[in-house]
Amino acid sequence: YSQARAFIDGICKPLAMGVTGVALVAVSDILPIHSLALGVSALAIIWLALVRKTYSVYVKGLIEGLGTRLFDLPQENTALHHQSIEPHIKQALRSASSDDLPYLLSIMGELEEVDWAPEMRLLLRRKQPEVKVTALNYLKQSGNKLDFPAILENTKHPLPEVRQAAVSTAVALCGETAMDVVEASLRDPHPEVQAEAAIGLIEIGNLNGLLTGFAALKTMIESDNTATRSAAVLPLSRMQIAGKTTLFLELLNDTDKEVRSAALQSCINCPDPQLVPVLLSKLRDPASSEQVVDALFAFGSLTLDYLDAHTESVEVREMFYESNCLPNVLVRIGGVSALNILRKGLD
Repeated sequence: YSQARAFIDGICKPLAMGVTGVALVAVSDILPIHSLALGVSALAIIWLALVRKTYSVYVKGLIEGLGTRLFDLPQENTALHHQSIEPHIKQALRSASSDDLPYLLSIMGELEEVDWAPEMRLLLRRKQPEVKVTALNYLKQSGNKLDFPAILENTKHPLPEVRQAAVSTAVALCGETAMDVVEASLRDPHPEVQAEAAIGLIEIGNLNGLLTGFAALKTMIESDNTATRSAAVLPLSRMQIAGKTTLFLELLNDTDKEVRSAALQSCINCPDPQLVPVLLSKLRDPASSEQVVDALFAFGSLTLDYLDAHTESVEVREMFYESNCLPNVLVRIGGVSALNILRKGLD
């Protein structure tokens, strides 16, 4: 289909315009101008009728493709989405089976500037946890305080991932109104929900919430339980607070592999020059080197600045030859600075 459309747009249309121009020049010497104008007008009307008919067939084909999961959104025209496809996707979302929902949700994510809030509120009533989480995450950005009763109901859902999303959405939409609900989630049996509640109380900004949230987060980070410490890492990385780097330095050197792994994944959210040498030292560990490479790449110019200042050090030079991890970081970052550092390191 895309090849056929490219052929028409790239060859047939220009050729048709050229042939039409030549024909008009030839006919103008034979027919009067007014007769020629009437003929062109008639052809234009016929052309408009054909375009309208073709458009209807095209939209019908897109809708059929939507029903058979063959609809390829990136191939289509954006204006056409909103005018013709959007109502059908909305209707399909309201009545879709559990098997069809993931496909429709993937299409929905590609359509920008469309308000899906009414459909998300209906999907929030569905039983599938992944659908509930998707709906909650959408309403977090586009919902309002009137959604609080439905969100409150999901803070008591049997699955922790739904409760966690509900707590996050309640904080974003309702602020202090949700404090009691969020504070109650600190007693949730799952540490991921506890961490989300602690961060939520801090984000609300109320003094009591700040004190309670920081105390709960500190308790989690200092816990003897590996799962509890790991759960606190990602929410901590989202916070914009002084002293966060010091905590991450401790977590990156935690005695437990699971906590160190969680800290490496979360480092991407909080680039800091102080973390670069710690990350570089962890390139030697094959078990975590891939995560370290991703983090150093995400740090970008911070990584380049450190390496440029320490290229002559024995430790950094050894890293260039011990494995291809550090050269890979520089290749992924790219640019003249990265190339110069790579040349210095390999000299």
